[in-house]
Amino acid sequence: MTTSYFQEVSKETVEQYIFLLYGGSGSGKTTLAAMFPNVLFISVDAGAMGGLLSAVSQIEGSIKQVKLNSYQQLIGLYSHLERDARKVFNTIVLDSLTSLNQLVIRDILSLTAKETPVFADWNLAVARMRNTINKLASFGCHLVFTATEQIQKDELVGRMMGLPNLPGKLAQEAPAGVDIVIRTHTRSGYDSKTMKRKVTYVGSTAPDDIWYAKDRSATLPPELVLSDEEGKPTFKALQHLFGVKGGKK
Repeated sequence: MTTSYFQEVSKETVEQYIFLLYGGSGSGKTTLAAMFPNVLFISVDAGAMGGLLSAVSQIEGSIKQVKLNSYQQLIGLYSHLERDARKVFNTIVLDSLTSLNQLVIRDILSLTAKETPVFADWNLAVARMRNTINKLASFGCHLVFTATEQIQKDELVGRMMGLPNLPGKLAQEAPAGVDIVIRTHTRSGYDSKTMKRKVTYVGSTAPDDIWYAKDRSATLPPELVLSDEEGKPTFKALQHLFGVKGGKK
């Protein structure tokens, strides 16, 4: 076996990180995703701008967006991304996996002329979701998925588990298949300077008794502070992962 068969790997050779940001509504996950370097947003959430409506009011500059209204539209997007993604963008954001699953189910029901999905429909939906995650990862850009959160009960041990709001086994499979899982949430306090209530946006990168999180880069603290002293969103805690390219401030 020749030495050319092997590839040297170090932290300097990492060209792609795959993130999963999940949390409750208003926890800052979409705003954080919008601050990644040179982003294309694939928006599935309801509304003209989806979750970006709150993000664009808090960050500098503009964001390029594709708004999905059907699963078939996503399939059609793949050829464009395969050709141009690495040339134009550093990061692809899918916002959100939770809404995409609903879109997939709706497409399956439209093909079968049913009003309520059966077991086979859910299995097909999970397969499509897996394919979507793998396909987007193949384009080579940094990849960010967002999702809302849920609490499941592990029937084997009777323990409550906080996971992304995804169907069936995908709720555990999706986090296992990415590099960094950040659970976004807020912490309330009192600002002695302004004499007002203060909300700080934070992200967990290590699991606790309920909520799942992880950091394969081994460079992040267990808790990230995602807003500055004035409460404005900041990308500073993740900046080092992207070298000189960084993210939007």
